[in-house]
Formats: sequence, structure tokens, C-alpha cells
Amino acid sequence: MNNPKISGCAIADILMIDITDYGGPSSGTRRRIKYLAENGYSIYSIICQPKHNPTILPCSKNIHYKYLSDFYTKFPLFLTVFPYICYIFYLTIYLNKKHNVKVFHVHGIYDGLACCVAKLVVNISVHITLHGPPSYEILHCNSKKIELRWRFFVYFLKLIEMFVFRYSDNLMAVSEFEKYFVQQYFPRRKVTIIRNGIDINEYKPNRSNHEKIPYNRKIITFVGRLVEKNGPFILLQSIPIVVNKFKNAHFVFVGEGELENDLKKYVYDNNLNEFVTFLGGRHDIKEILNASDIFSSHCSSLVEGIGNNVIEALSCGLPCVVGKDSITQSIFKNHEDAILVDKDKPKEVASGLLYLLYNENESFKIARSARNLAIKEFSLDSQMKKLITTLCI
Repeated sequence: MNNPKISGCAIADILMIDITDYGGPSSGTRRRIKYLAENGYSIYSIICQPKHNPTILPCSKNIHYKYLSDFYTKFPLFLTVFPYICYIFYLTIYLNKKHNVKVFHVHGIYDGLACCVAKLVVNISVHITLHGPPSYEILHCNSKKIELRWRFFVYFLKLIEMFVFRYSDNLMAVSEFEKYFVQQYFPRRKVTIIRNGIDINEYKPNRSNHEKIPYNRKIITFVGRLVEKNGPFILLQSIPIVVNKFKNAHFVFVGEGELENDLKKYVYDNNLNEFVTFLGGRHDIKEILNASDIFSSHCSSLVEGIGNNVIEALSCGLPCVVGKDSITQSIFKNHEDAILVDKDKPKEVASGLLYLLYNENESFKIARSARNLAIKEFSLDSQMKKLITTLCI
């Protein structure tokens, strides 16, 4: 649905996370609200209470923060979801009446439901950005068997998703994966891909050492949540093959998640401690990437396309080894912009890594092409201009 352009309007940006945390949605939100504020928009950012480093929150007279109660994150989701939806509904009405906010950009299905219902009461437009549909995430991000109660909850989530997909003014997706998810239910529904754009002047090649990373080794880095769909175990299982042929390789895993202990146990059981470093969650991602030689991620068949982590690595001029699917094949030219490998196959991942380790000239060419691709396709400025056009502001 097209809306008339609203100049210099107030925008509510609702995301049920702590944006001082790690990960693409957090960093993407910080960049987005900062960019919009610098371009004259009043931003009402509704987020969880910061628990990490509040100093990284963008500050501007145009940015107004509203922190959600810890109640919504302390208890199981199926217990808090209804009061949360009611609260966001109230907040939507309040922001519209009190501050004349007419544009609501939301990043979750529950927020979307509240705002879509509020549209029946007040004159607002609701724009949804999908960061991984929750019904899919619950079923595929958890390596353990899903309890029966959660399966009922997933069915409930799908009903909410169908409502939101149908009645929001605009649907946006951070990757092709979310777009395809929506269009399997609504084939004719327009979904605009707007990625978490990268500040290419911040994430740029600037090779340097990092205190936590061996400086005299060839560093292969993984950044992301340590969950099944991101494929950290697939990369981990490639390590014995790689180090057997290239002793100077060292693997760095950045992130937290439910697989962390299992990954560390695998390293210990297979005597790989000297070849692997776990850094946990970090905010100095660009420094870690610039201390690395190769990046690898998204080698699991549980996910398609690329995430914010891959885009950041491309922007820093790192050659990347990623899983091959219809989306990555449309983004990358194999062996020119990245190395594409068959998914779920540690031997294939190892082969791609060894190719880059043994062919430095080819690795350099791919790294240079990766940087150019990031500038052309994934810059913050290009993605934000697309967002402003889509929001009709």
C-alpha cells in the first residue's frame, strides 16, 4: 500500500532487544536511527533497557528513547507475549496522540500485530522489517528437541505472522531468505529487501593485530550467534582437515549461543586447542575482522543467503567462504567475489579455506572484489535511501 510522502515526520522504531548488545539487528538499529536523526527526522526508539555499553547508543536531540520493562525478557515468552502486545498497542496510540507520530517502523511480529490493530483506531502507517521470522527461528535455531508447548506456540505465531504480513502497509526483509518466507504464504505480496547497511568508511580494510588473536598465524574467523542454523559446527568440523595440511591456520569464533559449550567440548576432545580461540560476544568486530585473513559463515542448509556478519567481512576486504544456494549465487560470482561451497559438508568448507590459504594472489583478488561489492551493494547510504523511499517519508 502506498502512502503520501510525509516530510520531516516523527518515526517510531520498535525493536524488542537491547541495541547495545551484539549482532546485526543491534548494530543495524544503531546505524539506522543515527542516520535518520542526522537527516532531520525525529526518532522515537522503543528498545529494551541497555545492559552492555550505553555509551554506544546514538545521541541526538532528534532521538528519544523509551525503554521496555525487564518484565518482558525475564519470563518465558509465551507468558509475556500478550501483555507485551497490549503495551505496544497502548504505546502506539500514545505516541500518535501525544507526539503526532504517524510512521511506525517495527521489527517484530508482536510489535507488528499491536501496530496493525492500532491502525483501526488512529491514522498511522505500519512498516515491518523481518529479521528472521520467529516461527522459523524457534524451530530451527534450537538444536534441542522442541517441547510440545512450543510447537503449539509456533502455530500461534504463524497465525500472527499471517495477519501482520497481510495488513501492514509495507513489508521489508533484511535478506532474500525472509522475502521467500513471506512469499510462500502470500506470493503476490511485495517484499522489499533492505539490508542492515554497512558504514563503508567504518568497516574498511585496515590490517592490524588484535590482542586476543595470534599475529603470526593465518586467521580464519567466524562471527555470529553460536546456533545450529549459522553452521559453527560445520566450520569446526573442517578444522582437522585444514590444520592437517596447513599447520599455520588458526580459527577464531566470535559470538555466544547455546552451542558454545558443545563447540568447546569438540575442540577439547579432538585436541584442537592450539588451533582455536573462542572470544565470546564482542563489540570490536571491525578490529577482529581486520586482524583476520579469511571469513567463513552461513554454511548450513538451515539458512539461505548471507547475514550482516558476511557483509561486514566483505566491507573489510576479507575473502569469504560461504554456503552455496540460489541467493548467494545471485549475489556472488564464485571464485571472484567469494568462495561458494556445498552446504553441510565440512570437507567442502575445508577445501575452500585451503584454496585461499595456498593461493595468496587469488585470495587478494577476491578480497579486493569483496570490498568493491560491499561498496556497490551494501553501503549504509544506499540502504537508508531505499528505506526512506519505502517508508514514504
